[in-house]
Amino acid sequence: INLTRCPEKRTRMIQKMEKYPEIKYEIFNAIDGQNITEEYMNKNNYKLLDSWIDPFQNRKTTKGEIGCSLSHYGVYEKAFSMDNDITLVLEDDAEFSDDFLEILQNTINELSTIEWNMCYLGRNKMDTNEEEEKITNNLLYSSYSYWTIGYLINQSFCEKIINSNYLQNIIIIDEYLSLVGNISPHEKYSDNYKNTSIDIFSLNKNIIY
Repeated sequence: INLTRCPEKRTRMIQKMEKYPEIKYEIFNAIDGQNITEEYMNKNNYKLLDSWIDPFQNRKTTKGEIGCSLSHYGVYEKAFSMDNDITLVLEDDAEFSDDFLEILQNTINELSTIEWNMCYLGRNKMDTNEEEEKITNNLLYSSYSYWTIGYLINQSFCEKIINSNYLQNIIIIDEYLSLVGNISPHEKYSDNYKNTSIDIFSLNKNIIY
């Protein structure tokens, strides 16, 4: 995911992805929050969740957060239209660990043995004191987390999100994913998303930063 007004980030990511010829990728042109207007929202029938107050900043959703969230949603729509079941979603400031590809392949193999919808490859665990159950060598049941810098999704995830009424109740994508993943402490907002429920896992160590 990359903003067209940030070509230097696009170039940097293209160079980074050259290290991983095994991964077929494409650039997704992000929706620029600077260009979001009331007319744009009305034209596309996009609506903010009016009751939402950011739990850390005590404010409404910003235009930048709207653009970021709509960009990730656009990736979900595109992924749902493709034949492959698993999609790796990356933001354009991603950094990769030295063992990224090896652990990515191991993670995909382990995910094939369980029911899952999303898996964080890089995240910020919001409650550092909360213990997380380990289920395989690499995988944990995720607790309340932020960051959308790098994660895996599957077709079932895309279908659930597209049917969740998100575009009429937009909030920051990090919090939305935690809400529908039933790992957010702000569950009072969950009813806005048609009781959508996804299974979210995480690696036991970040391989994307």
